[in-house]
Amino acid sequence: MKIFSHIPIFLLGVLCFAACSPEQQSFSLYEDIKTDVAAIKATSHDQPGYQPVPDSLRLRFDKTLRALRVTVVTDGCEPLPQAKVEESAGRLLVQFDMKNTCVHVRAEFFDVDMLISPVHEDEFRLLVESRNFSNDDPGVILLNRQVDVRKLPGVK
Repeated sequence: MKIFSHIPIFLLGVLCFAACSPEQQSFSLYEDIKTDVAAIKATSHDQPGYQPVPDSLRLRFDKTLRALRVTVVTDGCEPLPQAKVEESAGRLLVQFDMKNTCVHVRAEFFDVDMLISPVHEDEFRLLVESRNFSNDDPGVILLNRQVDVRKLPGVK
C-alpha cells in the first residue's frame, strides 16, 4: 500500500519535468494552423481622404499573432478581391484576384491590403502576384522580396 502513496508525487515530478523541458518552450500555438489570408481589402486612390501607405509600412508584422500585413498597389474597377497563399520551403506565394465588377475606361489604382496569418517562418522569400483565378494566364508579380519578419515594423 505504501507504494501507491508515492504515485501522486512521482506523477507531479513527471509533469514538472515535461513542463520545463526545452522542447516545450519552442512550441507555437499556431504550429498546426495552415497559413492563409485572414483579410483582404482594396482602397481606391480616388477615395476622398485617401492617404498613401508609406513604402516603409507596406510590410508589417504582428509578432503575437504571427500575422503579416502586406500592401501592394494595382489597378481595378469596383473590385471584390480574393486571395490565396501557397507555402513551400522558404517561400510564401500570395496570389490575389481583384474580381473587378465593371470594365474601367481609365486605370483606377487601389491599395490592396492583405493580412496573412499565421506566418510560421521568420525568414522567407515573399512573392505577391496579381492574377485572374478564372484562367491559367500568368499573373503579374508585384512584390518579390526576401523577408525577415523580425526586422519589420509592427501591425497597428
